[in-house]
Amino acid sequence: MGPRIRTDAEKAVIKASFAARRRRQFLVLTPLLGIVIAVAGLADARSQAVLGVPAGVWAPALFAGLGGAAVYTLFNWRCPACNRYLGAQWSPMRCRGCGIPLR
Repeated sequence: MGPRIRTDAEKAVIKASFAARRRRQFLVLTPLLGIVIAVAGLADARSQAVLGVPAGVWAPALFAGLGGAAVYTLFNWRCPACNRYLGAQWSPMRCRGCGIPLR
Protein backbone atom coordinates (compact mmCIF):
# COMPACT_ATOMS: atom_id res chain seq x y z
CA MET A 1 0.00 0.00 0.00
CA GLY A 2 1.48 3.36 -1.05
CA PRO A 3 1.40 6.68 0.76
CA ARG A 4 -2.01 8.18 1.34
CA ILE A 5 -2.97 11.07 -0.94
CA ARG A 6 -4.07 14.04 1.15
CA THR A 7 -6.19 17.00 0.14
CA ASP A 8 -4.91 20.57 0.41
CA ALA A 9 -7.25 21.13 3.36
CA GLU A 10 -5.84 18.11 5.21
CA LYS A 11 -2.29 19.31 4.53
CA ALA A 12 -3.16 22.77 5.88
CA VAL A 13 -4.57 21.25 9.09
CA ILE A 14 -1.42 19.13 9.53
CA LYS A 15 0.83 22.15 9.03
CA ALA A 16 -1.20 24.22 11.50
CA SER A 17 -1.08 21.40 14.05
CA PHE A 18 2.70 21.10 13.62
CA ALA A 19 3.09 24.87 14.08
CA ALA A 20 1.12 24.67 17.34
CA ARG A 21 3.21 21.73 18.58
CA ARG A 22 6.40 23.60 17.70
CA ARG A 23 5.17 26.70 19.55
CA ARG A 24 4.31 24.64 22.66
CA GLN A 25 7.70 22.94 22.53
CA PHE A 26 9.42 26.32 22.41
CA LEU A 27 7.34 27.61 25.35
CA VAL A 28 8.40 24.64 27.49
CA LEU A 29 12.07 24.39 26.58
CA THR A 30 13.11 28.05 26.45
CA PRO A 31 12.43 28.92 30.11
CA LEU A 32 13.91 25.60 31.23
CA LEU A 33 17.11 26.30 29.30
CA GLY A 34 17.28 29.75 30.88
CA ILE A 35 16.92 28.25 34.35
CA VAL A 36 19.68 25.70 33.69
CA ILE A 37 22.02 28.46 32.49
CA ALA A 38 21.14 30.67 35.46
CA VAL A 39 21.74 27.85 37.95
CA ALA A 40 25.09 27.07 36.34
CA GLY A 41 26.11 30.72 36.46
CA LEU A 42 24.89 31.44 39.99
CA ALA A 43 26.08 28.27 41.72
CA ASP A 44 28.68 28.76 44.43
CA ALA A 45 31.46 26.25 43.68
CA ARG A 46 32.29 25.59 47.35
CA SER A 47 28.87 25.17 48.91
CA GLN A 48 26.94 24.27 45.73
CA ALA A 49 24.28 26.73 46.80
CA VAL A 50 22.39 28.92 44.33
CA LEU A 51 21.39 32.29 45.78
CA GLY A 52 21.68 30.75 49.24
CA VAL A 53 19.48 27.76 48.39
CA PRO A 54 21.33 24.49 49.08
CA ALA A 55 21.84 21.92 46.34
CA GLY A 56 19.63 19.47 48.25
CA VAL A 57 16.69 21.74 47.41
CA TRP A 58 17.38 23.13 43.93
CA ALA A 59 18.98 20.04 42.35
CA PRO A 60 15.95 17.72 42.71
CA ALA A 61 13.64 20.51 41.49
CA LEU A 62 15.87 21.08 38.46
CA PHE A 63 16.03 17.37 37.64
CA ALA A 64 12.26 17.05 38.05
CA GLY A 65 11.81 19.95 35.61
CA LEU A 66 14.19 18.38 33.12
CA GLY A 67 12.46 15.00 33.44
CA GLY A 68 9.06 16.59 33.02
CA ALA A 69 10.23 18.43 29.90
CA ALA A 70 11.61 15.17 28.48
CA VAL A 71 8.31 13.34 29.06
CA TYR A 72 6.36 16.28 27.61
CA THR A 73 8.59 16.26 24.53
CA LEU A 74 7.99 12.54 23.96
CA PHE A 75 4.24 13.17 23.82
CA ASN A 76 4.17 16.58 22.09
CA TRP A 77 6.93 16.33 19.48
CA ARG A 78 5.15 13.95 17.13
CA CYS A 79 4.00 14.09 13.54
CA PRO A 80 0.38 15.27 13.41
CA ALA A 81 -0.29 12.86 10.52
CA CYS A 82 1.27 9.56 11.63
CA ASN A 83 2.12 10.23 15.31
CA ARG A 84 5.79 9.24 14.87
CA TYR A 85 8.34 10.95 17.15
CA LEU A 86 10.05 13.73 15.19
CA GLY A 87 13.47 13.32 16.81
CA ALA A 88 16.02 15.96 17.71
CA GLN A 89 15.39 18.28 14.77
CA TRP A 90 13.96 21.60 15.91
CA SER A 91 11.93 22.29 12.80
CA PRO A 92 11.87 19.43 10.31
CA MET A 93 10.53 20.11 6.84
CA ARG A 94 8.98 16.63 6.52
CA CYS A 95 8.12 13.72 8.76
CA ARG A 96 10.71 10.95 8.47
CA GLY A 97 7.96 8.37 8.90
CA CYS A 98 5.21 9.32 6.48
CA GLY A 99 6.92 12.04 4.43
CA ILE A 100 4.15 14.60 4.93
CA PRO A 101 5.35 18.24 4.63
CA LEU A 102 5.24 19.88 8.06
CA ARG A 103 6.06 23.46 7.04
